[in-house]
Amino acid sequence: MARHGKAYYYLTDALDSVIALADDQGTKVNTYAYSPHDVTRSTTTEQVSTASTRQSSCPSG
Repeated sequence: MARHGKAYYYLTDALDSVIALADDQGTKVNTYAYSPHDVTRSTTTEQVSTASTRQSSCPSG
């Protein structure tokens, strides 16, 4: 993912859930935690917005 001319990378856990976002230097800029039902419990203050780049896993309908 790229924002403002910088590259960012999603970091995932063993279940392929996104747990962090790192910049091109490897510094975590966002972190994410989930409940057992894949509902976001808490996040750090997002330094890089990912709202328009992440896709919903829920089917539309």
